[in-house]
Amino acid sequence: MSRSFFITNNQVVFIANGEGADLRCRAHSTVVPPYAQVPTRTNPRSETVFVVEAGTLEFMVLGAVAHVAAGDFVRVPPGHAFAYRNVGAEAAHLLSRCVPPVHKTCSVTLSIAAA
Repeated sequence: MSRSFFITNNQVVFIANGEGADLRCRAHSTVVPPYAQVPTRTNPRSETVFVVEAGTLEFMVLGAVAHVAAGDFVRVPPGHAFAYRNVGAEAAHLLSRCVPPVHKTCSVTLSIAAA
């Protein structure tokens, strides 16, 4: 099995409050191709929560690394560096939401159908 990865830009679909909108909260649906890696990022003012809908991803948050499979979630506090990559041979599907910690009134409910 090859351990090489290539870096990709996210193919993101906004499902709540797209770019340029009132960004009290945002939600995205992302498809990560097989063996693709998303570069390190930081959301300085927003908490980010990821839910893996399908596939297995390797997440790095502040230097700690773990594999995250379908049904699992990862919480990234504001200002913490994170990156992820698809460690499987099939596309991974990822849902995410970003909420600044000062806005407690915005919520996004993500519904995931059982297999």
